Amino acid sequence: MARTIWKFPLLVTDSHIVKMPSGARILRAAMQGATLCVWALVDPDMPEEPRRVQIYGTGYRMPDDPGRYIDTFMVDDGRLVFHAFEQAP
Repeated sequence: MARTIWKFPLLVTDSHIVKMPSGARILRAAMQGATLCVWALVDPDMPEEPRRVQIYGTGYRMPDDPGRYIDTFMVDDGRLVFHAFEQAP
């Protein structure tokens, strides 16, 4: 089983469904230039499955269980701070 790290570009919006190889482990969320990306350790030979990534801004209401924390990232030279979580299916 050969694993590799893949990048998945996203929009800075509330919720995303991202298709990744089954069993992928999301490692990080960060801005790359003007694009929000998540990076995941994947086995490219596995079939794809949908994964939900939820974005919350600092000070915004969140559910009691927002899911597994991925990372915190900044937009607009640090003026806006967001937090990425992966929600269970």
